[in-house]
Amino acid sequence: MGYSAYFLIQSGVAIDKAFDFTIIQFAIGFFATCCSFFVVQRVGRRTLYLGGLAALFVLLMITGGLGVMDTLDENALATNPQISVSIAALLLVFTFVYDVSIGPACYVVVSEISSTDFGRKQLCLLE
Repeated sequence: MGYSAYFLIQSGVAIDKAFDFTIIQFAIGFFATCCSFFVVQRVGRRTLYLGGLAALFVLLMITGGLGVMDTLDENALATNPQISVSIAALLLVFTFVYDVSIGPACYVVVSEISSTDFGRKQLCLLE
């Protein structure tokens, strides 16, 4: 999402709106990351990670479907500029879901997996 302003401009969003969406995206990311501390305690790491992946999959499929509309109709963005704004709005939702779920949780999950897996490998080598 670091190049989201460029992506939004390429998808048909005006330059000033693309910049505004990018600033909003970073604010949403900060807020969602702060919320993830509380969500992971209530939901659990595994449920949060798998639920986040499922939600992100659905969001990307919808965003991709909106992007395909451009290839079906050559003038889709010119005749219906709401498509590009809808893509931008879905990317903001994607940022929130990512930063509240798998973004922060991946560091915890990766550190736990590697330490338990390493211990199992060392026990197998010793036997």
